[in-house]
Formats: sequence, C-alpha cells, structure tokens
Amino acid sequence: MRRWLPLALIIASMVFSIGVYSRLPEQTAIHWNTAGEPDGYGSRAFGAFLLPFVVLAIWGLMIALPKLDPRSANIEKFRGDYDVLVVAVIAVMCVLHVCVLGSALGWPIDVGRVAPIGIGALFVVIGNLLPRFQSNFFFGIRTPWTLSSET
Repeated sequence: MRRWLPLALIIASMVFSIGVYSRLPEQTAIHWNTAGEPDGYGSRAFGAFLLPFVVLAIWGLMIALPKLDPRSANIEKFRGDYDVLVVAVIAVMCVLHVCVLGSALGWPIDVGRVAPIGIGALFVVIGNLLPRFQSNFFFGIRTPWTLSSET
C-alpha cells in the first residue's frame, strides 16, 4: 500500500473544505445523536476544518506509534497490513467529513446512516487484519498474557 495515500486523502478533504467553505451556512451541524438527528452545531470554519485537522493528527499519531513501540521490529513484519489499517482509518474519516459538509450544503445525505456503515466497514477491515498483526504494545489484544507470549 502506498504510504502517500493517507496524505492525499487528507489534502483532498482540505481542498474540498476550501472549495465549499463560502457556500456553508454560518452554523453547521457537527454532531449527530443515535437517532441520526443533528444535536451539536459549530461555526462554518469549525465545521469545515476541524475534522481534516483531527484526521491529520490521527495520521501523525499512526506514523509515530510504530517508532515508539519497544517491539517495532514486530510491526515491520506486518507493515503492509498496518499501512492498510492507516489508509482505512483515514479514508473512513475523510468520507465522514465529506458527508458532514454535504449535509450542511443540503445534499440528501443521512449522516446518521452513513457513519455506522463507515465505522462498520472499518471494523470489518480491522477484524480481517488483526490476526496478521504480531505482538506489539499499541495494536491488537494487549493483555499481559499476549504481550509476554509470541504465540
């Protein structure tokens, strides 16, 4: 998996935000309750740029974690799968960002339905990748027993 793909997705979401910024309402919905109804609002700038910056921070954290792990050699063993996980997380967050702004623009998007589908798809990806992850301190099942045993 290309390591530039998450950055390209983040840049695309920021470009999208800049492109639609002038058409966004002054108050945009930024949070939805479990019934799919907006229950949190923020300013135009907050709605347009908060999520891309949060995604950028998440990406930075996901880049740094393997370097901080005492078992970073194990992470290198599943680096390709780890890169897929990074892309999946960033992609779901960027799709949600586009849906939130699209909803604010009046597009017929039900964020209350898109969000659980996106997060469910992310769980499917994680569930398929997790068995391939080696013992490490940040990803997978991290109990004292799993951390002390390579098997």
